[in-house]
Amino acid sequence: MALRDYKANFTSYVAEKLRKPITDTVVDRMVFSKRCKDHHLTQLVKNICSYPKGAKLRTNTYTKLMREVSRRTAWEQAIAVLEATRQATVRLDTVACNVVVAACADGGNWHQAIQLLSQMLCQSPYADIITFNSVLNALELQWARALKIFYAIPAAGLAPNPRTFSAAIGACSRCSQISHVLMLTKQMKSEGHSVGIHARTELAAALQREGRWEDSLQQITELRLEMQEPDARLLTEIVIACGSARHWAKTVQLFMESRDQ
Repeated sequence: MALRDYKANFTSYVAEKLRKPITDTVVDRMVFSKRCKDHHLTQLVKNICSYPKGAKLRTNTYTKLMREVSRRTAWEQAIAVLEATRQATVRLDTVACNVVVAACADGGNWHQAIQLLSQMLCQSPYADIITFNSVLNALELQWARALKIFYAIPAAGLAPNPRTFSAAIGACSRCSQISHVLMLTKQMKSEGHSVGIHARTELAAALQREGRWEDSLQQITELRLEMQEPDARLLTEIVIACGSARHWAKTVQLFMESRDQ
């Protein structure tokens, strides 16, 4: 029966289709249906993983499923789909694997994200800079690991982009590693990248923790020289820096600016 015949009960449609060999069409209809709930996706993933040699689906079908599962359910489901593709000997591309890496990173499972990165450094599909960025985002409180991965990027034949620098700077900033923050910022400039709002916010936060309110305040000046305006988060960090140093006039001025954001 067609999907339109199950308007009153989508669950019945799912149950009926999953009793038969899964097809690309069924996956597409389930993934893109507004009536498909998270538990329906979980059922679908469980069904696909039950095939001893994997479901015979197209590569782009697996990719779409991994992207939807990553967006709506837990990272474990994305890993399960990835394993199913390997059982079915489906050749995935880097984009598909990056979806799973990002799901692990967003789910806080940095161990799994690093493991996937390691696999992608040794075999196809190979890691790209997006893979590294996702892993670095997962290491927001693991500054030493973040730096190790950051400095492994050239060995993979890649070059860090502004997002890469921002993620590494953020990890060092949150762990109060001011020397590494300053070193990464200097390297970022030397490689011709503009130090954007996100990186400057992390830099300002690190400087604030060191009591260097003037250097923290300087981030606004440099940002405006680049024809950009600070956002509320950057202003908040500098308000805290000026307030901690008891520069009340500047604190009030910046506080009023942050309220207007």
